[in-house]
Amino acid sequence: MQRGGKMVEKYSTMGSLETAIAMRDKAKKDENWDKLVQYHLEVKELEQSLKNLFTKSFTITELEKLCDAKRLGLIEILPCSIGDVVYRISEDEIQTYRFLGIQKYSGLCNNGATLMYLEKLKDISETAKSSLIQVPIDSMGTTTFYAYRDAEIALEHQGALHD
Repeated sequence: MQRGGKMVEKYSTMGSLETAIAMRDKAKKDENWDKLVQYHLEVKELEQSLKNLFTKSFTITELEKLCDAKRLGLIEILPCSIGDVVYRISEDEIQTYRFLGIQKYSGLCNNGATLMYLEKLKDISETAKSSLIQVPIDSMGTTTFYAYRDAEIALEHQGALHD
């Protein structure tokens, strides 16, 4: 009889352990579920904020048309405003340019490259005409920059690589 009693006690202890493990796992799942619900709510709030932002300027139909045109390659997003001053690293120095626009090329020779048109800004003391150059749009952030300080940092980094 005593042996049977110990057996029952052993099973009930195991049952308690299994219950405790199940409760712990459920709590972990509930915690993850709460995080997932919170994340979902944040995403919905962000979506609503973006929708409110864009619908002040565009209707939903206009936004859909713009997205379709972008997907079809009919429009290109400019890296900055036309007329903005940009800084380009050339010949181990920083030169100042004015952004004039972009042009997308198609064909085998340039693999559908998008080029930026930049006009070099000369010092007042220089009498030479300004020069127009074309550079790949993906040079923004590598050799062409919005801020002079970013160009300085990149130039210093390039110098460190050459040393």
